[in-house]
Amino acid sequence: MMKKSNLSLLASFLCTVVLGIIFHFQGTVFYIFVGLFAVSLVSHFIVYFREKKKGNENTTI
Repeated sequence: MMKKSNLSLLASFLCTVVLGIIFHFQGTVFYIFVGLFAVSLVSHFIVYFREKKKGNENTTI
């Protein structure tokens, strides 16, 4: 049902982790990437719930 959206969510999380490790010693940059991940997470759930409300089972992002 939502395999594709889960995959994109996992990919964005992995990118955040990798970038966080790279910029670990530059604290501000790390928090910027955490903020970007939070924004992508929120938008992911907004799109998911909007599609679910419509009754559309194949949610793609």
